[in-house]
Amino acid sequence: MKYEAPLGNSDHVVLCWRITVERVQQPEYNSTKFTFWKADYDAIINELNTVNWQTEFSGKGAEEMWMSFKEKLFSLMVKYVPRRRSNKRKKKSVLMSARTVKNIKRRNNAWSHYNKCPSTTNYNNYKVIRNEVNQMIRND
Repeated sequence: MKYEAPLGNSDHVVLCWRITVERVQQPEYNSTKFTFWKADYDAIINELNTVNWQTEFSGKGAEEMWMSFKEKLFSLMVKYVPRRRSNKRKKKSVLMSARTVKNIKRRNNAWSHYNKCPSTTNYNNYKVIRNEVNQMIRND
């Protein structure tokens, strides 16, 4: 755990730590998405009306009935709801400019230097950089 420079004019330090998270591989079927607004709902309703639900559900518990209904509905979705490819490009989120990020690192270094060698000069140097960074963040 590291102690970083406070945010803004706050006297509270920022705590930083690393956490390792394992990424789960997404299944293949997520590469396309259903376009429900283009679905043929009349055909879906007609096919659902043709199913004899009494015989379909006879002798089954609630969970089995639900799974049977869900499978039937999903097969109708595959049949009557068109799909489209999902956008595979990840959009880069530009929250801050590269210059702002560089100055944030400069501010953090000034804070670390002040913590190692506490003096009025080092603190004033940190404050000047902090105020510049805060202004840059507001402008971004």
